[in-house]
Amino acid sequence: MASLTLTSLISLVVSLQAVLYVQSKEVQHLMSGVGFLQKYGYMGQPDPNANELISEIDVRQAVMLMQRFSHLPMTGEIDEETARMMNKPRCGLPDLPSRNRDSRWYGTRGYRGGRARRYLAEGVRWYKQELTYYFDNFTPDLSRTQVRDAIERAFKTWSDVTPLRFREIQSGNPDIHIKFARRSHGDSYAFDGRGGTLAHAFFPGADIGGDAHFDDDETFTYASYEGTNLFTVAAHELGHSLGLGHSDVPGALMAPYYQGYDPEFRLLYDDIAGIQSLYGSNPRPPPRPQPRPTSPPEPTNPPVTAEPTLSPTCVGKFSAVSDIRGEVFIFKKDQMWRLSNSGTPLTGYPMPTSRFWQMAPSGADAVFEKLDGSIVFIKGTRHWEFNGLSLKRGFPQDLPRLTGGEPSEVDAVLSLRREAKTYFFKGDLCWRFDGMDEQMEGDYPKLITEEWVGGPDRVDAAFHFDNNVYLIKGNQYWQFSDGSMTAEAGTRWLTVDFLGCSEDTVVTDDVGIPDDAIRTASGLWICVASALVALLFFR
Repeated sequence: MASLTLTSLISLVVSLQAVLYVQSKEVQHLMSGVGFLQKYGYMGQPDPNANELISEIDVRQAVMLMQRFSHLPMTGEIDEETARMMNKPRCGLPDLPSRNRDSRWYGTRGYRGGRARRYLAEGVRWYKQELTYYFDNFTPDLSRTQVRDAIERAFKTWSDVTPLRFREIQSGNPDIHIKFARRSHGDSYAFDGRGGTLAHAFFPGADIGGDAHFDDDETFTYASYEGTNLFTVAAHELGHSLGLGHSDVPGALMAPYYQGYDPEFRLLYDDIAGIQSLYGSNPRPPPRPQPRPTSPPEPTNPPVTAEPTLSPTCVGKFSAVSDIRGEVFIFKKDQMWRLSNSGTPLTGYPMPTSRFWQMAPSGADAVFEKLDGSIVFIKGTRHWEFNGLSLKRGFPQDLPRLTGGEPSEVDAVLSLRREAKTYFFKGDLCWRFDGMDEQMEGDYPKLITEEWVGGPDRVDAAFHFDNNVYLIKGNQYWQFSDGSMTAEAGTRWLTVDFLGCSEDTVVTDDVGIPDDAIRTASGLWICVASALVALLFFR
């Protein structure tokens, strides 16, 4: 019996040692990520004057923050997928500077930033529109002409969508220094050799503020998928030089990880919204490229006088209107318009919806933003759900999975995020979804005119802007102010008030034409019909 007890105790001790060894190895593996987590803002930097201990709980919480920012499963473990992300080539700036307020990234102005939508605008900016830059040196990987062209195009990425202008100078005191360096190079942020950190830049300010440094241990390339594309890295770093932090939107230029060479590169909405929150839009946007002809031009005929062609902006009704991230988007077929904070159209629009949401359906019936910030496109009986600009895994899905059964199709959706309510419109009925209970409310559907007194009997689009609700039918809108469920007197043209069309150019289909216009048109048709009858019977 004693022998059996001793054997059991030995087995227990061996088992405990094995468990402790495994746990110790797991903790060691977890702790191996502390340097990354501190460097990129997921953990605070240790105080050099204090003997602080880092707990396992602190590290796991930091790992989960990093996983959430990178859209990975939040396991709190440095699993294979997380380790792979940590080892990707990337920018040297922190992802969450609010947790790591190292003022050295901010020139001499210090940290004044805060979270702004999905992008991060650091709260520091340049207070002039023309900025100068200077090359401290050049990389031996490329010719000086190639380096200059890559950097010039990187600056142009931002000047195309803002009032900013950039000019290289050969001497004097530039705003932005461009520098290629290895390892320690005089700014307290040593590079780490090939891979890892590719470059870093400093936010606007005096002295080192705005400067962009590139790790010359990388092999920089020009218009090539090989090596590290200089234009791609420079466009990202110069976003920092102008005041942008890292974005957690996959595919955005300001996401922290290197995304490779893209010969058809264009800024995504998240990048544009971020930089324009600091500097505004470009009052003179570059012309959009014309499509190349696919066949020889037709012979030129003598000019024929014709009625002026109306802008597509002013013709017909829109398929969807939505307030997304506090801005209004108007959709028609495969095109979209974007409004400024004052409700006026931004220059450079319309543009293809696929420029922002590449996997979105053309001609969506409705677009809206959910309580969790997801963006939803609905067309027919299907819906597409996006995390920022990226389609979520498993979508599109059937619409009843979103609505709980009814409606199975929609004409419009209105998201009231402050009240956690979402209205779904179909025909002359509306349903209301409770975002807190995540289900349709039991006393719906109701007649639209019963819920929205004085509004249209059917709704083609709806949106919330500047504390007002707008219900749209055709090209007309009804306004409900400051939480009221009763429409203000009268209706207005959407294209006139929001898209800058003049009233005498407004053209609609037979939906949503004002009553006086219908009466006038009816009178004209009666006159025409009477004239035809007279011609037939009295000739």
